[in-house]
Amino acid sequence: MQLPRVEDLFGLIKDENDNESDAAPRGMEGFRDEFSQLMRSEELKHVRRVVVLVDDLDRCLPRTVIETLEAIRLFLAVPGMSFVLAADEERVAEAIRTEFPKPTGGDGQDATVEEPARLYLHKIVQTTIPLPALSRFDTHAYLLLLQLQARLSKEQLTAFADQCQTLRLESRDLDDLPGVNGVEISEELAFAARLTPLLYEKLRGSPRRVKRFLNDLHVRQAVASRRGIDLDPGVVAKLMVLEVLLPEEFTRLLNWLAAGKLREQLDALEVAAGRPAAEDPAGSEVPAAEPHDDAGETPGSAAAEQKSQEFPDALVRWAKLYPPLRGVDLASYLYLAAAFQGKPLLDAELPERLRDIAANLLSSERADQKSVTDGDLLSLTNDEARLLVQHLGRMGRDRPSDQRKAILAIKRTADQHPEAIEEAKSALLAIPPDEVGPATPLLFKLPADIAYRPVLEHWRDRSSREPVRTAATEALKEDGGH
Repeated sequence: MQLPRVEDLFGLIKDENDNESDAAPRGMEGFRDEFSQLMRSEELKHVRRVVVLVDDLDRCLPRTVIETLEAIRLFLAVPGMSFVLAADEERVAEAIRTEFPKPTGGDGQDATVEEPARLYLHKIVQTTIPLPALSRFDTHAYLLLLQLQARLSKEQLTAFADQCQTLRLESRDLDDLPGVNGVEISEELAFAARLTPLLYEKLRGSPRRVKRFLNDLHVRQAVASRRGIDLDPGVVAKLMVLEVLLPEEFTRLLNWLAAGKLREQLDALEVAAGRPAAEDPAGSEVPAAEPHDDAGETPGSAAAEQKSQEFPDALVRWAKLYPPLRGVDLASYLYLAAAFQGKPLLDAELPERLRDIAANLLSSERADQKSVTDGDLLSLTNDEARLLVQHLGRMGRDRPSDQRKAILAIKRTADQHPEAIEEAKSALLAIPPDEVGPATPLLFKLPADIAYRPVLEHWRDRSSREPVRTAATEALKEDGGH
C-alpha cells in the first residue's frame, strides 16, 4: 500500500467547485468520516482489522518521515485501522526535530517534560516493541543458515532452521546439530564458528550487518579470484574481519607490507597468539651470513618473540582465529584490498629517492625497470645502496610474485656497490628456502657470482623442494665443481 500525502487525501473528496480557502478543513474531516463509514459498511463486515506495515521509515528524508506520520495520523481515529512501523525510534525523532527542534536554554525548564519531537512521536505511537539483538548462538546459527541458503532447497533450509530453533530452546550448542537427509554441513559449520566471536562482538547482533559482511566477503572472494589471487576462503574471511571490523589494525598490516616487514611481523604475531614458532625444514645451522637485525630476523627468534609483546590485544585476538597465516602469501590480496581503499603502499622508512628507484626496479613493466640505469645505481652512496638492498630483500621475501625481480635488482645494485655484497647475501638468505622459486638459483652464474656461493649452498641444503635443490646444484657446477 502506497500511503498518500496529506494534500493528496484532501483531493480525494474535495469538490471541484469548493474554494481553496475552505477545502482543506472540509477535506480532512470529510475523508475521516467517509473512511470510517467505509470500514463499517456491510461490504467490509468480514474484515476484522486492516493492518498497514510501514518498513524503513527511518531511512527516508526528514520531510518524507513527517509527511508519512501526518498521513498515518489521519487514519488513527478510524476504528479497525492499525499501523506497524518498523524503524529506529531515535532516527525518526531526529527527522521530526527538523520541524520541532529542541528548546534552547531557559532557566527553570522542567527536565521531565518531553521535547516536542518525542512528544509528537509518542502521541502517534501507542506502544513500542523493541527487537532484541542476535545472541551469540543466534549469530552462529544465522551465519550457518546464510551459507546453506546458497546450496540447499527451501525445504532443507527450513528443516535446518527448525533444528537450530530447537537447539536454542534447549540451550544446546550447534555442534549437536543433526543432519538433514545426509546433507554434509561440517565446512559451513566450522566457517561460521570461526567468524562468530568477532562478528557477534563487533556487529552488535545486527542481522543486517552480519548479512552485509557475508555478502561483501563473497564479492571480495570473486574479485580476488578474477585477479588470479588463489587464497583459501578462510584466509580471505579472516583478512576481511580485520579490514572491516578492526580498520586500524588492518592499516598496520598494510604498513608492514609496504615496509617489507610483513613476514617477520606475522611470524611474531603467530607466536603472540600462542602458536609455536616456525621450524626450519632442514633443521640445519643458519649460515654465518644469516641476518640477525630487524631486516631479517628468522621466524621464532628471540627478537621475534620479543616483538610479540608489542601487538595490541585486539590484533593478537584476531591472530588466534583459524586459519593461521604463517607462510601464506598475502601480498597480492593486500595490494587488492589497499586499492579498494585507495591507500598507497609506501615504505615511510625509505628515503623518497630510493623509494622511486625500488618501485621502478620491482615494476612489472620492462620500461620502468630499464629506466633505472647502472649510472643511477652508481650515483647512490654506499649507505643508500645498503638501504636499497635491504628493502629489495624484504620485498622479495614478502612478495613471492616479485621474488625474481627483487633478486635481479639486488644483484644489479651490489654489482655497482661491492660494499653492499654482505647486505645482498643476508637479504637472499632471509628468503625461506622452501619459498625460493624453482628457477631462481639459475639467475646466478658462477664463477662470476662467486660471492653468492653460500646462498646457493644454503638453498641446495635447506630447501625441501626437489626442483630448487636441483637448480642450485646445477648452478654450483658452473664453478667447476668446487
